[in-house]
Amino acid sequence: AFSDGQRLERQVSDTLEIGPNHVVVIHVVDVQPEAALPLADVRDQVLSDFNADRLAKASLAQAEALLVRARKGEAFEVLATELGRTVATIPGVDRRAQLPPALIEEAFRLPAPEGKTLGMGIAGLAPDRHALIAVTAVTPGKLEGLDDETRTLLRGQLAQARGFVEYQDYVKSLRKYYTVTVAESRL
Repeated sequence: AFSDGQRLERQVSDTLEIGPNHVVVIHVVDVQPEAALPLADVRDQVLSDFNADRLAKASLAQAEALLVRARKGEAFEVLATELGRTVATIPGVDRRAQLPPALIEEAFRLPAPEGKTLGMGIAGLAPDRHALIAVTAVTPGKLEGLDDETRTLLRGQLAQARGFVEYQDYVKSLRKYYTVTVAESRL
């Protein structure tokens, strides 16, 4: 949309694929040059963004402080009562659980509990909402009963993940020996 052909000469763009079997073309009808907006016009949005940023930072700081206290041994129930919140115990969570994705990601990222030491972390549910998570038990997966198709799929996923890790390690090792300079002006 911002190339000279479309912006200045009002040409129709080449087709752009936005998904399988979905293409679009762009035809620029009007161009408004970049300009600084008067503060009076954007004051409310600026204040809203500023306050949202402050709330997000304060929420994260509070969650981090509570996590430190929890790691020192304070019970989640005590911390939750202090905030007027409740503790939810959800047994048997798997990756397809009907929970916010951030909770599931963080839960599976945390280490398995060792003895009385629980894996604990913070999940960001929204910019200004955080949840403390503790993993109390990890149940190993069972391979019995898997059909051949599922086993093949899992092997492929594991091979792909391992290949990606090896690729990243290879690139890291190359970067130790070679210096790459990107000429931004030529891109």
